[in-house]
Amino acid sequence: MKISKAIRAGIKLDGKQLIGTLYESDENGNATGSCAIGAAKIGILGTINRDILEKNDSYDLFPGIHSIYDGRHIIFSEMANRNDSGETRKAIADWLESIGR
Repeated sequence: MKISKAIRAGIKLDGKQLIGTLYESDENGNATGSCAIGAAKIGILGTINRDILEKNDSYDLFPGIHSIYDGRHIIFSEMANRNDSGETRKAIADWLESIGR
C-alpha cells in the first residue's frame, strides 16, 4: 500500500492530528490521535492498538520512506516537518501522492 493511501485510511480510524508525537492513547491503549506517520502506520496495519503499532517499524512497513525524493530531502523528515508545521494529514497525503508515494 502506498503511504498516501495508508495515511488516508489511518485518518478514518483515529481521532485528531497530533504535533510532535506519533500517537496519543486512551486508558485502553488505543490511539486517539496521531501525526501523519502514525496515521500511516494505523492505516496499513488496520488497528489503533498502540502495542501493535509500536511493534511495527515504519522502515519495514514503508520501504523507501527514508529515501531522498527530490535530490536533497528525505521523505520521512519532510513528512514530520510538514506535520509539525501544522499541515493537515490529508494535505501531506496529497503531497505524497503527487510524488508517487
